[in-house]
Amino acid sequence: MAQYIKNANIWGRIGSGVGKGLAEQVPKEIERSRLASGLKAISEKKGLTPFQQFAEFASTPGITPQMIQSGSDLLKNQSIRDAYRGENQQGSGSANPTQSQQFTKDMQVGRNNLGNIERSVVQGDSKPSGNDFREEQARSQPGASENPLQDKYIPKVSWTPEMRDADISRIMDKNPYLTLPEAANISSDNERRYLESPKEYQKQLDYITNRENQAEDILDKQLSTALQKEGNAIYGDLTGDTLLDLKKAMNNDLAIDPTLTPKQAAEKWRLKARDFVESKNQVRVNANRPLFDRLVPLKKEENLKNLSVAQKRYAEMGKEKEFYNILRAENKEPIYSRDEKGNNVLVSPGSSGFGASPGGAALIAYPRSPSLKQLIKETNFENVSFQDISGYSRKLAKDFLEKKTSKDSIQAFARSVKDSKKFFDERAFFDYIRDNQDKLTEDQKLELQTGISDLTPNWGDLALFPLTGRSILHE
Repeated sequence: MAQYIKNANIWGRIGSGVGKGLAEQVPKEIERSRLASGLKAISEKKGLTPFQQFAEFASTPGITPQMIQSGSDLLKNQSIRDAYRGENQQGSGSANPTQSQQFTKDMQVGRNNLGNIERSVVQGDSKPSGNDFREEQARSQPGASENPLQDKYIPKVSWTPEMRDADISRIMDKNPYLTLPEAANISSDNERRYLESPKEYQKQLDYITNRENQAEDILDKQLSTALQKEGNAIYGDLTGDTLLDLKKAMNNDLAIDPTLTPKQAAEKWRLKARDFVESKNQVRVNANRPLFDRLVPLKKEENLKNLSVAQKRYAEMGKEKEFYNILRAENKEPIYSRDEKGNNVLVSPGSSGFGASPGGAALIAYPRSPSLKQLIKETNFENVSFQDISGYSRKLAKDFLEKKTSKDSIQAFARSVKDSKKFFDERAFFDYIRDNQDKLTEDQKLELQTGISDLTPNWGDLALFPLTGRSILHE
């Protein structure tokens, strides 16, 4: 019996200790909960004056002297921010909303630019003429691409008091623990940098322009020296348009790669010009190949491989269209006549070309992009009923417009499909493209004027492609 009473005393003591701990903890939790609820209620009340906010805050159950001091400091800073923001100046002294909005926009532009002066770069690769539209081609011409009349180059005016107050308000909103003098100092520094930014931009523009001019001078001198050393046979085909494209590509290189010196850039593009002209001369040789080479199938295939190599050289210079024109041109000898003194006078310079059809020339000059190659593989007219062929061809045109790139050719795609899909309705395909030509580049729009191909291949195509119509360049 005594043993039983002893055990009961142990559990009794444990229960008594737990009860005592709960008795001490529960009131603290209740007090903390009342404090949190009171502070939340104050934060949700709108339209209170600073004194009313302080009175509500100080009378909150459970508030401590330390909390009252911290809260007073926060209320003080909030009142200052509200004053600069103009929320407590209804009816008088508030900044003009339109002016404030414009200032906010200007400040955002300034913050994005200050400390991170952007380089004047023509985005994209360094090819000289791979642009989709004429405006983009013009914008990528040689010379600094920035317009000195842009807003960022025009000197700024000093801030108005409203603009300065708006900036101080923004600073204090972003950094609540800053004092008014500290926020005012930061705002003064912002104004100074804002006013000096046009000078920084102008220095940048001058640097880019001088760097490009230096590279162009070096390129001109190197080309002049090369003319004397290597003769007109090498550089005779560098037209004025090609020279402009060379300088454009060189300036793009300088903008994209800051480690490239003007001399290195000039040397790089001089060598590219030499390679381009040599390739162009070899194309002329291929255009004048013997009749035997034009008829033998293996010789035709070898010639097409050589032309595909030349195409890469032309594409590197952005001269696919020039290559296309050579493939289309007839191969004609120069025509001379004699004047009254018996001297030979050039009447027609003649031309070196392949006499290919628009579709045949495009097939060589404009390789299909991977997405279009896949589209051709997936196209199947075999299971399409006769009355649905026109609609299926129009759908193919729709898919072409969605998947094409700026480098793709309408003529090349249509020719590739026509030579592999015997039921292809080329007329319906081109009619759909004409109805939706707003999705085309300027060069692609020019292709529409050529229209559909002839029913039978011309002599130029027969001399280039196998009799079956399929070749290594159709894929």
